Amino acid sequence: MSPRHPGVSAAPNRCEIKLRVVSVTCSERFPDKQELVFELLAARPIEGPDFATQRIGQSVNGFTFDTSVTLTAGVLANAEAEYLGGARQGSFQLSNLKASTP
Repeated sequence: MSPRHPGVSAAPNRCEIKLRVVSVTCSERFPDKQELVFELLAARPIEGPDFATQRIGQSVNGFTFDTSVTLTAGVLANAEAEYLGGARQGSFQLSNLKASTP
């Protein structure tokens, strides 16, 4: 949650992030959706409120429909992220995934 917007997630919001995959599972309801837990390593706001910077160094939830990068535990990647959800619970939708190096 952004300090400037307490309690409210605002769309659109986008940022560029660097992440390390902690775990990945395939959604039972949506076969093309991958649900992730990832460590947020870096973030740069692009549009709207910044929901990522305060989470750098933490493990967060996310999901993607992007299959351009094979996601397994330990993989480093860059992505565009949009925070979806509310003040207490939400996740980052990842797109434009690209493999990265340490």
